[in-house]
Amino acid sequence: MQQLLAERRVAVLVPGGVKEVLKMEHGSEVAYLSTRKGFVRIAVQCGAPIVPVWAFGQTRAYSWVRPGPPLFPSWLVARISRMFGAVPIYMFGAYGTSMPHRERITVVVGRPIPVQQMDDPPEEVVSELLHKFMDDLQALYDKHRGQYGTGEELHIL
Repeated sequence: MQQLLAERRVAVLVPGGVKEVLKMEHGSEVAYLSTRKGFVRIAVQCGAPIVPVWAFGQTRAYSWVRPGPPLFPSWLVARISRMFGAVPIYMFGAYGTSMPHRERITVVVGRPIPVQQMDDPPEEVVSELLHKFMDDLQALYDKHRGQYGTGEELHIL
């Protein structure tokens, strides 16, 4: 990612990870960002703007089943997920296959958040930019959800 940004190319990152998958709920959208400062730090080190992007319809492209209550306690699923670096989740598309459900996916792109290049950015700068990114992502979602969404709330954690 650093090399791409140093070459002034585009790097795309989905920062949610295991914690985001553990927080997923049917009928809502989740973005786990509150502790994901690494992508912001790299953007500052490279002087690359941070751009909020959302894909409406992405969570309906595949169905999913994840172990959890009442069969398995949440703490056990979280521990197994951390141990293996992946959540035990079964995802399937149309007719139980790997082909996605017929779902329109619309990608909306927000305004770039400019950053000042710093080799060793202070924690306050990184935190401030992350909060700005989270606020801008929520605003982008709210602006377009009436047109492209199906009523789901976005929960930024």
